[in-house]
Order: sequence, then C-alpha cells, then structure tokens
Amino acid sequence: MIATFKKNLHITIIFFLSLSLASCGWFESKNYEATIRVTSYGIPHIMAENWGDLGFGYGYQFASDNLCIFAKHVVRVNGQMAKHFGRTNEHLSNDALLGFFGRESIIRMGLLQLDQRMADVSEGYAAGYNHYLENIPEGRHESCVDAEWLRPIDRFDVFRMSMYITLLASFSDPRVANAVLELGMDEQSSSDNLRASNFEWSESMGSNSYALGSEVTQTGKAMLLGNPHYPWRGQRRFYQVHMTIPGEMNVMGITILGSSLINVGFTEQLAWTHTVSNANRFTLYELDLSDQDRDVYFFDRKRFRIRSIPVTVDVKEEDGTLTKETIKLNFSRYGLLLDAGILLGDDTLKGWPNKDGKVFSIRDVAMENTRVGDTLVGMLTATSFDNFLDAIKDNLGLSFINTIAVNSNGEAFYGDYSTIPYLTDEQLLDCQPSETGQVLNQSSIDILRNPIGIPVLAGNRSACDWIVDPAAPQEGLIPGEKLASIRTNQYASNSNDSYWLVNLDKPLTGYLKVMGGEDYQVSLRSQLALLQVQQRL
Repeated sequence: MIATFKKNLHITIIFFLSLSLASCGWFESKNYEATIRVTSYGIPHIMAENWGDLGFGYGYQFASDNLCIFAKHVVRVNGQMAKHFGRTNEHLSNDALLGFFGRESIIRMGLLQLDQRMADVSEGYAAGYNHYLENIPEGRHESCVDAEWLRPIDRFDVFRMSMYITLLASFSDPRVANAVLELGMDEQSSSDNLRASNFEWSESMGSNSYALGSEVTQTGKAMLLGNPHYPWRGQRRFYQVHMTIPGEMNVMGITILGSSLINVGFTEQLAWTHTVSNANRFTLYELDLSDQDRDVYFFDRKRFRIRSIPVTVDVKEEDGTLTKETIKLNFSRYGLLLDAGILLGDDTLKGWPNKDGKVFSIRDVAMENTRVGDTLVGMLTATSFDNFLDAIKDNLGLSFINTIAVNSNGEAFYGDYSTIPYLTDEQLLDCQPSETGQVLNQSSIDILRNPIGIPVLAGNRSACDWIVDPAAPQEGLIPGEKLASIRTNQYASNSNDSYWLVNLDKPLTGYLKVMGGEDYQVSLRSQLALLQVQQRL
C-alpha cells in the first residue's frame, strides 16, 4: 500500500508499509530529496546524494521522533524561554545571554566561516524540520502541536543550536549564567534561587571509555566501549541514526539535540567515542577596580571602563501578561563580569566590588569557536585514521571532550584535542590574585575534578594573558600538536579524569597544568576502569 500526498506541486511524500520513506521537498528555491528507512527499534537509516539532502532527511526524521523537545530547544537557543514559559532566574539568564550572543549579526559572521558541506547540511536540516512541520500526522505531538512557540526554523536557528552545544561548559550551564545574571539584575532581586544552582559534580553524570588494541584482545582486532551516562529521555538523550552519502560518507552512530550530524559513531575503518575532558575551558581574571569608580579598572597601569550593555528580555508573568525585564551584561577586556559567590555558593566571594575591592571577569575559549561543524565533517568523511585524527587536532572544534578511538588496523587512541586556554605553569604562579581570588581558586578545587581548579589570575597586566601561538586555529588556544595523546596497540581508557593515566604502563606526563593535571588521585570510576583492564591482561 502506498499513500501519496502533494502540496503546491512541490512536495511529495511516499509512505511504505515497510517503514521506508522517500521524502522530497522544496524550500527557499532548493529541491531536497532523501530516502529514510526505519528499521527495528525505530532506527532511521538516511541515504542522500549530497549534504543538503542528508540534512533534509535527518531534520525531517528527527522532528518526527522528537518534535516537541526539538521545538522547545529552538525557543531556548533563541533566548525566549521566559517569554513562553514564564519567569525563573534560569530562564532570565538563558535568555539574556543566548539572546545577546545569538544575535543575527554574530550568527551571520559564523555562517560565513562554515565549510560549504556544513552550510548545506544545516540548511537542509532546517528544511526537513519545516517540511515535517507542514505535514504533522493527526494525533501526534499533542503536547505542542498547537503551541504558540511551534514555528518553522532557518539556518540561523541551526547555528544557534550548534553554538549552544559549544557553550555547554560555560554560559549554557545555568550555574555560570546565574553568576553573570547576579551582576546585571536590579539590586532588589533575590539571589536565593541563583545560589541554589551552584556547582555540584554529580557522579550520576559522566562517561567511561575503553579502547582496546590488537595486543590485548583475543581476536587480535581492536575493540571500543563507550559508556556515556546520559539520560534515556528528554533533551539530553542520544538519538541513534545511520547516515550515508554514497562514495563520500557512511557512518552509524548517535547525535545529540541540536546537532545536524553524528557525534559518536563508527565506519568500516574506525570507531570513536567521547568523554568530557577535565581540562580548563575558561579562566577568571580579577579586576583591580578604582576606589572612586567601580566601573573603572586598571590594566597595564591604564584606566579602562567596564562596558554595560542592556539586554531586554520578554517575560510571561503568572497572569499571562508579557512584561519586559532589562538585564545588564557587563564586559571587561576579558569578557563578562560574574559574581564568584553565586558561582560557587560562597557568600564571602560575593560582590561588585567584593571585600577586596575587586570583581571577576570570565574569559572563555568557546566564545570564538565556530569550528565544531567543520570538525565533524572532517571526521565523518575521513578516508584514513590519520585523516580522522587530523580533522580533530587541526580544527580543535570539539570544545570540551576527549576522543577515544580504534581502527581496523588494531590501534587504540586517546587524545584530549579540545579547546584549552594557553597558560604556562609559570603564569599560574606569577599571576596570583588577591586573597579572595585565591580562596575562589581553592574552593573550586574541592568541587571540580581538576587538581588546579578554576584558574584565577590577576587581571591588571598583559603578562597574565593567554599566549598566542600561530599554530593554533584560534587566538589563545594550546595548539593541537602540544596536547596530550597516545596511539598504541595496547589500550587507553578515560572516565573524565585527565590525560595522565589513560594507560597504567604509559602515563602521559610533562604537560601544562591547565590541561588537567598529573600525579593526583583519580576518581573511583577511573580507578575501576583501569583495574578492570589490568585484571584481564
């Protein structure tokens, strides 16, 4: 039995009882066509002739399976949560930050830097979502199908979703966002709800990985185990999919909400997974404020003014009316100002100025990272293991994750090819902040799985700035060649600790402290993983 539907003579969908779908669409003067075959347990296999068609097929199918979660995420990345879902501090901070950083002028600049294949898949992804939106089957997605916030999307929305993923280790995290919000809201606003979301590391969230090379397996072939502790449902769950462009890519794996391409997967030649790296993603700079004017700070013996930019957020109140909330985002030369007391839940660290007459500003590596899409394209189209690793190492687009991989030649690999601020050990020693800044650093050590905690540096001199290396794809990053990795026929395992002990017989040493640390007691999960490998050798 075949049912055919047409709209405006441009769109045809054919449903087969075998759960195979051929989908064609016309969107903004572009024709799209993809074949979607859904097999047992609802796994979609998408085949397309080009990147735009692939994005179209995947956007359509992902929307079919996840429309309401997808649509709400579009609201989130556009900074409109308070407008549609009401007033909470988390919504206000989300909307102020993502609304500001997701401005069309900024997104347009990011789109201009995209690999053309990534640009094509993004446009196709939006077209596929919109195509499904126009053809929602009756009785499906009842929780959102009539919602005012359900709308078509475009490539700007797709890029904002990618940006949100990039910022997960910083401003997409409500704990960091709330610390920014504290310094931008009216002084009469309560901090109780902000403080309730301070940093806590939960052992229920994490990832474990084992890459086994040919020398340690019974078959003499490499094996990979990825064990990410992500939820089965909701916006953070994984979505399994098979993507094929004949002659160009053939990859099976998983995606996360907002990604238009596979994030973890395998091909005929290789397989890979990720764990969250414990390296530092941002640094806090302590600003020396003027005694006469708290909006003025000193840098290299010169006076600089803190720049305050008002951001207006639409808010849906309890009675259903819309009001407007103005939040100030305050910037130094390093980035946004934040309240360290809110960040770590310690009132002794609060204030602008704090008890030492200073305030903290955050510099984040993610703010200039537009390379995640190009990195994924390079990984998915790699014709060799070397090509695959080079795509990650050279682009440094995977913001906060380790890569653990194996190949068909029996090799195992671990590498922390993530974005890490280039700070030397000498700078960490010479750029010590005030007593409050040192307390902040020590408090973060007890909370984060990182032996140096959040780096807190004096923000009054250029000697404490991130080092610029021309070999890095972004100013202030440690280049890929200087990052930790191991390629072996034995094994590599990581469970969110540093690069140091991924192989007990071959510890990785001599790297910069900001990269995660060495010679420290790793977590129980890491100990167990390494013990399990050792006992089986």
